[in-house]
Amino acid sequence: MPLNKNYMKKCSECKVTFKISSEAAKQAKKASVVGEFNGWDSTSAPMKRLKDGSFYLSMRITVGTVYQFRYLLDENTWINESEADCHVHCPYGNCQNSVLNLEESGKSQGPSHQYSRSSESGVSPDKNHGRI
Repeated sequence: MPLNKNYMKKCSECKVTFKISSEAAKQAKKASVVGEFNGWDSTSAPMKRLKDGSFYLSMRITVGTVYQFRYLLDENTWINESEADCHVHCPYGNCQNSVLNLEESGKSQGPSHQYSRSSESGVSPDKNHGRI
């Protein structure tokens, strides 16, 4: 599941493209990106379903911080982004959240010291400038 970051040159935002492969979507009819940048609102960032069964969404997110997020399939199944910057334990269940690190715009960097990589694997449209 690719996660693409495109830092905007003239503003403090990053265009992030989220994608769920058809294999990971497992025949889901709906998907959304849900996280700190949109107040964990499962309805504010619906993803577009493609003909091959995959989903995608591009949105602008404010840089300068680290956000936690997950994907929600068919309003009842949570999955993580396998290519997130890292994953962190979720205090609300026996799970992990994906982490999107936008602390330093345009600079490639490893995970923040408070997060660690794990093997376990969402956001609003471009017009919405929500934060994770």
